[in-house]
Amino acid sequence: MATSLAPLGAFATISLNELGGAALTRRQDTKFVFSTALLADLLAELEGHYSLLEVGGLVQLRYLTRYFDTAAFDLFNAHHRGMGERIKVRERQYLTTGQLFLEVKRRNNKGVTDKTRSEISGWHEQIPDAVMPGRLLQHVTAGNREAQVLTPTLWNAYERITLVSTHRHERVTIDTDLTFTTTGSYRYGAEGAVVAEVKQPSIDRASPVMQRLRALGVRPTGFSKYCIGVSLLRPDLRHNRFKPRLRNLRRLTEGDAVHA
Repeated sequence: MATSLAPLGAFATISLNELGGAALTRRQDTKFVFSTALLADLLAELEGHYSLLEVGGLVQLRYLTRYFDTAAFDLFNAHHRGMGERIKVRERQYLTTGQLFLEVKRRNNKGVTDKTRSEISGWHEQIPDAVMPGRLLQHVTAGNREAQVLTPTLWNAYERITLVSTHRHERVTIDTDLTFTTTGSYRYGAEGAVVAEVKQPSIDRASPVMQRLRALGVRPTGFSKYCIGVSLLRPDLRHNRFKPRLRNLRRLTEGDAVHA
């Protein structure tokens, strides 16, 4: 069920073609996780600073994402070990338009994220070598070429609004109604939580949304949807590094994994 966001009517809107520098495919990200009860208060103070991204006449857009990893979950484990250079590989469908993209996110040891994406005609069951050459995986698979086959491991769905700054190169995604599902049909619903991500060329805490979150008592936190989803639904994998974030998420959602 979509979260009701009454304050959205106060925002001007912007189209995809007007994003310009706010697309920020190379950027630094700051993430926040908080209760949906705070969301209306957050948005009510931001309408003069941001526009809302509108696609197909809608500003609340539904996303469906499928993540890929090796059989040994090397990409997940690289994050769990705190490796500076990390990779995420996913396919994402924008349900409003039906468009489907293959995306590769690379984060370097300076905290800068580069994202590449290409539109595809259908879901893959294995990532083609031409898209994900072995050299990109060598640092997380110890050069073991046989371990570098990427197959689906996790589904994630959510509702998103995107705020685009009217004064700076900054974009803010706000995700609600999150669910995680494994290929083994276990599901976790995190509908009581909001995951917000402030995307900037370099971190600027003078950002109106960051200042407003601070005033509401919300502090930055690391949060990877992929890593959190895997930790929730695959307890057989090591996830000690993520336990504080898992406890916070469970506190917000009071949920547990169930069969889908």
